[in-house]
Amino acid sequence: MLRGLNLRQKKLDEVCEEIKSALGDFKPIQLDSDSIINFYATYSNMQFTNLRYGYESITDSYITSNVEFKKDFIIFTRNDGKEIYGRFLSVKAYETENISSILPTTILRENTDYFLIFHCEALDRNTSLNKVKNAKLYAVELIQNALETLLQEIQTDREKLLKFSLSILVLSEYGMKDLDSKTNSLIAILKAQNLSVARETLNLKPLFFSFFPSRGNINARIRTQTSSVISTLCTFENDILGFKNSRWGNRPITILKHLSGSPYFFNFHDSPNEDASGHTLVIGGTGYGKTTLMQFFMTNLFKYDINIFAMDKLRGMHNFTNYVTGEYHDLELDGFKLNPFSLGDTTENNNFLKSWLCEMGEIGNGEHELRNIVGDTIRQIRETQAQDDSHIFTLKDFYDSLHFPNSQDDLKIRYRDYLEGLFDNKEDALNFSKQLSVLNMDAILKDQKNSALCALYLFHKIKNISKNANKGFFIWIDELRDYLNNPNMCNAIIESIMEVRKINGVMAMGVQNLDFFKNVANAEAFIENMANIIIFPTTDARTLERLQDQLSLTGSEINFLQNTSKASRQILLKRKDESAILDINFSRLGEHLKVFSSESKNVNALIECKKYHPQEWRAMYLKNQKSILQKENL
Repeated sequence: MLRGLNLRQKKLDEVCEEIKSALGDFKPIQLDSDSIINFYATYSNMQFTNLRYGYESITDSYITSNVEFKKDFIIFTRNDGKEIYGRFLSVKAYETENISSILPTTILRENTDYFLIFHCEALDRNTSLNKVKNAKLYAVELIQNALETLLQEIQTDREKLLKFSLSILVLSEYGMKDLDSKTNSLIAILKAQNLSVARETLNLKPLFFSFFPSRGNINARIRTQTSSVISTLCTFENDILGFKNSRWGNRPITILKHLSGSPYFFNFHDSPNEDASGHTLVIGGTGYGKTTLMQFFMTNLFKYDINIFAMDKLRGMHNFTNYVTGEYHDLELDGFKLNPFSLGDTTENNNFLKSWLCEMGEIGNGEHELRNIVGDTIRQIRETQAQDDSHIFTLKDFYDSLHFPNSQDDLKIRYRDYLEGLFDNKEDALNFSKQLSVLNMDAILKDQKNSALCALYLFHKIKNISKNANKGFFIWIDELRDYLNNPNMCNAIIESIMEVRKINGVMAMGVQNLDFFKNVANAEAFIENMANIIIFPTTDARTLERLQDQLSLTGSEINFLQNTSKASRQILLKRKDESAILDINFSRLGEHLKVFSSESKNVNALIECKKYHPQEWRAMYLKNQKSILQKENL
């Protein structure tokens, strides 16, 4: 018998070590025997009890309160003369597909004294499989499909079954009226989550004693439940609050709401520190609202002294940019021009130009002679520029100045196709004469090399302008994948993105999924450097699997993404040490929500309103008004 006890003790020690390791971030403390007995004595007495015990078990001599069980409540008469009223509420059934972590969070925010009691008892794999197989025999076809999926998950250890119950012992020292009021508040919280709730009567006494060790078998509310559901319910933390200031200013970007209604102070930066990172990856399918969300954030960035820039697609930000009086450049609508030689004459800029022009001319790192010619040509242009500052140099000047004694044409031909194109202009669209600048990249993205060259130049120009002005900056890239299709420049773009943190920059990038990262070198390091990952719900099994593997999402986070509809307007915000489910329903903006519209009919409507009514176009656009001039042209 002694040997059997020793084996059990050894097994218990192993389990304790495993639990302490899993909960390491929370620094759990293993209770000694006195502390454990005091815990149960406090529960029995409804009064804090802190004694030292001569025996390793609780005895009647330490129970100082009289416990009286009524029809649906308990009276604890303590030895100090006070009466404490208690009542058990229990979940009878979990007949809902929307089990949410809102439940424990909302209960924890209640200003009420209570014991929140979970009973968990794991079932082994064979027992779990048999229970599911037996349930399948009598289930309808729809349920059978779900049970078959559950069987596969149990067999592959992705899911477990447990015996589980959730009960709340509500307490009051102010009498029955106060107890009834607290009871009704907690019942409302439970019913709001579509849970069937019982105010215990016959089960009152068994439930009270089932809390003691090895007495769980007398709990009539035990049900079989999956580990993913239990992990959602057993969340012992309040909603994270964020922080009110960042390296950009003393106010948060905006205040969003948790599903429980509590506020979340949103910032891109991961801390208020001066060296904090704020890079953000936004993952969501087409039409889920990635661009709308970023436009809302950008609207709230105007209060900071920073530059704001975006690389747009399909004119998704056209109406927003015009409405807030930003600069919107569209190659197809009104054209825009870039001139890399508009960069100031500094060592940093000249080194960038040399590298960038070598990428344009496809001059490899090993072609030292050709690279030196490019560098010498840039130096020659800069010397001429210093003598004649009235002349604006362009790519054509670089082309004309190239000199290679033996095969001049062989080098020049590499740049000939770029003459009179996007990069061969005297003007440069990106000068931040206004705080917000947006480029529509649709025409450029048709050419992989052009789009990569454009991204490299724009990133450098923005960094250069902001650094010289000692200002922070924010960049939004709609669909990052489009800029990483050129394998020769992919790494350079990734490196450029990661460098902007050092000069007070934040990059936010939209992607539809993580599939394309498998072809990107150092993809894991890139994702690891994200301060925020914002994920929109999806039902795509492959996407969910990749998200779980690459981002280490928990079961409850995957459950939220899988079971939340597009119409819910909710997102998962994932950070290194925390996560939150946030409400992004902006319907409270009313007619101004139309400012963020990217629908082609609204883009055309705004263009028409500006054309015919340069003074009142904003109000007319919001109210869908058409002038007589517009109607005549229909």
